Amino acid sequence: FASSLHAAQTQDCQKMTASQCLCFCTIAIGLVVHVIGEEEEKEQPKVSPVEAAISVMLLGSIGFQMLLFYLVHWDDADIRRYAWRVISQTISIFCAVLLFQGFNGLVEEYLIEGAGEFWEVIIDMGQMVFWLTAMQVMLAVTSGAVNELWGGTKPDMKVVEINVKSLALLLSHVAGFSAINAWGSLQHVVFGQSTLIALAVVPLGMLGLILVYQGFDIFREWVAKSDDGVVDEYEEKWDDETEECENDVAGLSLSFLTVQAIRFAIGGDLPNTE
Repeated sequence: FASSLHAAQTQDCQKMTASQCLCFCTIAIGLVVHVIGEEEEKEQPKVSPVEAAISVMLLGSIGFQMLLFYLVHWDDADIRRYAWRVISQTISIFCAVLLFQGFNGLVEEYLIEGAGEFWEVIIDMGQMVFWLTAMQVMLAVTSGAVNELWGGTKPDMKVVEINVKSLALLLSHVAGFSAINAWGSLQHVVFGQSTLIALAVVPLGMLGLILVYQGFDIFREWVAKSDDGVVDEYEEKWDDETEECENDVAGLSLSFLTVQAIRFAIGGDLPNTE
């Protein structure tokens, strides 16, 4: 009975503490705004908007981190799982941004600098194909689909699930950013005359990605059947995860191009891809 009572009290404390944390952050932000208002009324040295924004951001970030600690240690397993999933996806997106920006910076420095606009489009398209190809190869190796080609043993499927999901999330975003960069360059150089013309790059990009995906699908099927003529669970896992990543790449790039055309119609100027 004592252990059950302690568990119930611990659960209540966790819920109350999370609520108290949220209330504390709200009250603290309100106090900062109130103090700033009183200082302005007393004609004391004014707080600049930058200082006020930094203060609110600091309190908000501390409160957000405290809430994350509560969520990943919650008593409900579903809340803990989804909290870690969101954190993992967020970290993967930031890592993908940094990886692509670093690689793209090298490409611009050594291949695009001083060249013409059409050469930039060609290089960006090549970079997109490179990352799509790297995604195919890395997922093939991670899933164990090509282990039989060099006489390797099949890995445990649970390990494959974790490794493939983690790598697929990272590579799909890197490839997605490269597709945004490639089709965005084409939209600026060739389709930047008007809103309707800028919107025309969306179906063109979809058609281009479909053709590339069909080529990769034929390649995956050939590799899967090249050893024993049968598609096993590892090769099927490779195909499923790769197709899901390809859908993410298409969704990221085509939605970005659509938003660019809409912003062009609203503002009268086609925004920069970055």
